[in-house]
Amino acid sequence: MKNYSLYSSQKFLPDGNIAIDKKAISNHYSHTHCHDYFELEVVFSGCAKETLNGNEYMMRKGFFSLLTPLDFHQIHFENTVEFYNISFNESMVSKEIISTIAKDNTDKVFYLEEEELDEVISLCRLLEKENKKNNRFKGDFLKNALECLLFIILRKSNLKPSKKTTSDPIQNSILYLQLYFKENPSLSQVASYSGFNPNYFSQKFKETVGMTYVEYLVSLKASYAKKLLTSSDMSITDVCFSSGFTSLSNFMKVFKSKYGISPSQYRKQKANK
Repeated sequence: MKNYSLYSSQKFLPDGNIAIDKKAISNHYSHTHCHDYFELEVVFSGCAKETLNGNEYMMRKGFFSLLTPLDFHQIHFENTVEFYNISFNESMVSKEIISTIAKDNTDKVFYLEEEELDEVISLCRLLEKENKKNNRFKGDFLKNALECLLFIILRKSNLKPSKKTTSDPIQNSILYLQLYFKENPSLSQVASYSGFNPNYFSQKFKETVGMTYVEYLVSLKASYAKKLLTSSDMSITDVCFSSGFTSLSNFMKVFKSKYGISPSQYRKQKANK
């Protein structure tokens, strides 16, 4: 039931998990879509209107956007816009950084002052140049340069990287769920991923998160559905199944219980604002 026209899948280069492109686009309008990867865009010339999760931004020189697999956007290039586009998957940066930028309340659009923009463009050029070569330590080089780029963004947002997740199985499982909740992973699957037996994992998960595994999974799906309702014109049924719910009646029940109104009422309420 997934509306595949909404999703864009990145074909990365054969030897890596990152793509860096310098683009110049004019008179183009993209439909609302999301990606199964992370995306950075920094504008250094021209002007475009970007609608991101229902909010509009005028993307001019110095504007930088950061998109996760959970974000929906469309872009209207009003004139010739020059920008760098960097697409990457979660293996390209540390789990601490991914855990931070994957949070639903993370800022998505930033403005860079002239000096900051120069630094970012220099890093983009460095990434672009390195990605075209086949040097020794290429993967480590790209990873470190990309993380430097993301640290600039984290500074702009005043966010601090999440506490270390590499040695924390529960935090690892939370990050995994944030990225793959639409696939409805079972408690047993994620417990195995975390290295725990299901009963112990269930207990530790609730102690850490404050809700059961199922409650957290349902909460992620409901939050995503709410974003879809305001960011697309998908039918309620398509929103339901695209968010990972397997039953329309259950989706309606969960949504109303969590937000106090039905999905259609929520959409109308947002449209009238």
